[in-house]
Amino acid sequence: NATGNASRRGSGKIDCLFNNAGVSSRGNALETSQDVLLNVMNINFFGPIAITKAILTSGLMDPTGASSAANGNGNGNGNGNGNGNVCEPGAIGIVSSVQGKLGIAERTSYSSSKHALQGYMDSLRCELAAYAYAASTNTNTNTSSSSSSSSSSSDSNSNVNKRNPVSISIISPGYIATNLSKNAIKSNGQLYGKTDTTTSNGMSPVLASIKILLCVANRDIELVLADSKTCGAIQAKVQFPTLFAAFLSKRASASASAVTDVDHKSADTREKME
Repeated sequence: NATGNASRRGSGKIDCLFNNAGVSSRGNALETSQDVLLNVMNINFFGPIAITKAILTSGLMDPTGASSAANGNGNGNGNGNGNGNVCEPGAIGIVSSVQGKLGIAERTSYSSSKHALQGYMDSLRCELAAYAYAASTNTNTNTSSSSSSSSSSSDSNSNVNKRNPVSISIISPGYIATNLSKNAIKSNGQLYGKTDTTTSNGMSPVLASIKILLCVANRDIELVLADSKTCGAIQAKVQFPTLFAAFLSKRASASASAVTDVDHKSADTREKME
């Protein structure tokens, strides 16, 4: 039933907005052109923001949420004397990334776009809660003013008119077996063109989709779709930031050293062939 609610009913309203489009990147920050950075930001950050704002300001999804009661005088299941529809707030799903929580080398463009998206949506969630509270307060005030009911009835109206805010669920996947790395943008704007081993060994897209859908349908605040090691790394960054930064720096240095060794061996091989 929850999954069914996170869909379009064809009533002229959008029940669920799911922002899933995105592009990854590969490249050193100092070597990445501004155009590449803007391209990644446009797709991963400005795009989802533009769509979300358009939906919330166009009337397709009410930013003040929805009443916790059914429309009309029914029993809450659309069987009363009202219009037969249960009034529910909209749901917004956002696919971020664990790199929206952890910045690593060669991912500056991608990680920054996901950090920005995460921060924006966390803030928007608070604002939508405030919209719903203000709408509830206004409704209850108007009800009290136009009614001579007893205080016990007013308390009942307060509960009935309470509005539930639009939910925002942020999903932060780790490695999923998709073409994300293959379609990543390099610092010069060209496609990365290959699938990393970590990506090919990642979680099944089918399993990931089920978990994501349930997260949004159940209106969960957040889902980190990654293994225990990655989840531990996220916690380590919060609790031991200096130590964790040193670990990531050491790992980046080791990776750069390995690449340099490969380049030297390739150069030696070319010289011998010549």
